Amino acid sequence: MSIKIEDDEHKTSLCIDGELTIYTAQEYRQSIIAGFTANKKLELDLTEVEEIDTSGLQILAAIAKELAENGNEMKIIAVSDVANDAIQASHLMTASVVDLKCDEEGEQL
Repeated sequence: MSIKIEDDEHKTSLCIDGELTIYTAQEYRQSIIAGFTANKKLELDLTEVEEIDTSGLQILAAIAKELAENGNEMKIIAVSDVANDAIQASHLMTASVVDLKCDEEGEQL
């Protein structure tokens, strides 16, 4: 499990590597909240997520809700096939949270 954090003037970008499951979700939540600077957009890159379960999805949804309640925004900008399948199947994430860039065939850029 690891999180890479890049911070600039307008946003904080986080890349989650490894599994986002019941065993790691709470640790990720604490790291994400700790790594986030208020009044910025939070961008999550999930391309290195190898496994995700409902606990991982619930943590992402809870973080998005918490940030929105404080006037901030979270966007998922890239996902692995595993994360994409889980997000699509769960319907927990809305278009306002998931902001994937795709080509004309619908493939993620």
